[in-house]
Amino acid sequence: MIFDAPLFRFIQREGTVKLKQLILLSCLGGLANTGLIALINKSASIASTGKTAVWQFFAFIILLFIYLYALRKSSKENVISTQSLMHTFKIRIMSQVLKADLKTIDGIGRPWILQILVRDTQTVSQSILSIVQIAQSASTLIFLLIYIGFVSVPAFLIVLVASFIIFFLVSNRISKTTKAFSEAWHYEGESLKVLSDFMDGFKEIKMNSKRAAELSSEIVFGSRKSKSMKIEAMFALVNATIAPQLFFYILVGIAVFVLPVLFKDYSNSVQSITTSIMFLVGALGGIVGNIPPLAQASASAEELLLLEEKLNKIEASEDNTTGDENFSAMKSLELKNLVYQYDENKSDKSFSIGPVSYIFEPGKIYFVRGNNGSGKSTLIRLLIGLYKPTSGGIYFNGDLVSQPASPAYRNLFSVVFSDFHLFKRLYGIYTADDRVISAAIDLLGMSEKTKISDNSFSDINLSTGQRKRIALITAILEDRPIIVLDEWASDQDPEFRKYFYEFILPELKNQGKTIIAITHDDQYYSKSDHLIKIQNGMLAQST
Repeated sequence: MIFDAPLFRFIQREGTVKLKQLILLSCLGGLANTGLIALINKSASIASTGKTAVWQFFAFIILLFIYLYALRKSSKENVISTQSLMHTFKIRIMSQVLKADLKTIDGIGRPWILQILVRDTQTVSQSILSIVQIAQSASTLIFLLIYIGFVSVPAFLIVLVASFIIFFLVSNRISKTTKAFSEAWHYEGESLKVLSDFMDGFKEIKMNSKRAAELSSEIVFGSRKSKSMKIEAMFALVNATIAPQLFFYILVGIAVFVLPVLFKDYSNSVQSITTSIMFLVGALGGIVGNIPPLAQASASAEELLLLEEKLNKIEASEDNTTGDENFSAMKSLELKNLVYQYDENKSDKSFSIGPVSYIFEPGKIYFVRGNNGSGKSTLIRLLIGLYKPTSGGIYFNGDLVSQPASPAYRNLFSVVFSDFHLFKRLYGIYTADDRVISAAIDLLGMSEKTKISDNSFSDINLSTGQRKRIALITAILEDRPIIVLDEWASDQDPEFRKYFYEFILPELKNQGKTIIAITHDDQYYSKSDHLIKIQNGMLAQST
């Protein structure tokens, strides 16, 4: 059924759209519209006899004002409701994304989430106007049917039967086209991942013509398939909308040419019936014309519901598991029999971390080494609370850290990832004074490259190594007890790399920071207090 479509389920669940009020206003507009049509027919009949329709004129003015009020009021409510609907949904989705762990977001896919928050929310918000217009056209159609019933019972019965037939046919077609649109929308979302690769890997594409050709070919193939799926869905929708309009024009022909022959008294009302049916065709056009955007919006609403369903599968919310945790000054941070299993629900064996047991002490420098793929980055993500352990636990000052890790626990760490994202604005950093900011910039040798004004860096369009220095400046300004660096020095020149190990890390240690750094620079291993080796997901050696 139409009202069981994803769009209506989504709107009903959100509850921010005053849909009943909008529909009632639309019905008022439809009633006023029908009254105007009836009044015009009556006034034309009076005028044809040479008389003046005085009171009909004043009634016309009153009905016109009622119609304009309903139209204006419903338009205003439509704008407010749609924007409130999308605002509420976006905020809730972002809240759920923040509660999700990194594995969940990686599994869903960032491009798909962005597509839903941008394209699908916009499509659904625009559909409210279509719903209002359909409601107004439908109410006009119903009231016109009642009016035709007062004028001619035979005409009323014919139009009523035709309306039920059309409603049944359109309902079935809409269900089929909505499914087709959903499939097209979902496939387009999958194709977006390739486009994301195209933009993220633009430099690599420019440097390899064969790669560019193959990736372009894949994008073209995906676009063509998406185009074909949309065309097929649109054709089905067009076929569903053309037939009802043609059917009503046949009704006009019956009203003009057939009914006067069958019913003798009908000729007196043929003009009123014909005029009413023509307006009725216009109302039907208002319904049919809004079906395509409604079908597309229903497909988008299904994507919205699917995204939220996936996010709701998060096993636990941070709000109800870790709200009371407080973390005092660090005395120890212990990993005890920590295990993390990738794809743990699959029967085949997959890579795993642990069991790992280790104790970090405050104010010391820890280097983590190991071959590529040995599990270093995964271990760090477990440590800082981005991944939830499969078994074992993390203990801070002897107390077990609740899982999934809370924001309070993650706030113990300042991190520069190997695939870091650099924000131009210093979000969440409000307490650093100018002296601290200048000292951090000078420490990283960036005073001639950037400065901080209005809580933002003046320039971040720099080399990768310099951008990493700005990322470390941000980590220092966060002023957290533990700084975690994932192969930070790999993009630095030899001179600055030496400066990093021999001066920057000791300076941070003197400030009381605990440093945990993944590194392959074996010539500087002696600069650490402790060296940890990870091999095949296990703690192979520590000194």
